[in-house]
Amino acid sequence: DHIVVAGSLSDMGHLLRRTHYMPDTAARCYKESLRISKLKLGPDHENVAHLLYNLGYVYDSMHRYNQAVACYSECVRVYGKRYSQGLLYRLLRCRGSNQSGQGEDIKDSI
Repeated sequence: DHIVVAGSLSDMGHLLRRTHYMPDTAARCYKESLRISKLKLGPDHENVAHLLYNLGYVYDSMHRYNQAVACYSECVRVYGKRYSQGLLYRLLRCRGSNQSGQGEDIKDSI
């Protein structure tokens, strides 16, 4: 549980995400990096928000929309108002949010 390991896992997840070759493995890398980062840096650290966004992106690409929306929502909470407009666009574009009605709830909470 060292922060350097979290960074390496994040880098591996990023590489796997960008190649679209192994999204399940990318998600596992990001989740473990997220666990370590929350433990070492705290749940409200900017690196945690970045990992949440990346994990949400992977879930979105895998059509796991509820998980993607959950990650994006937590990311918005951590980043706060400063970065929320760009992430809001991504949330509302997420196809699963329109089906479940969660997109409007998220928009209203920001």
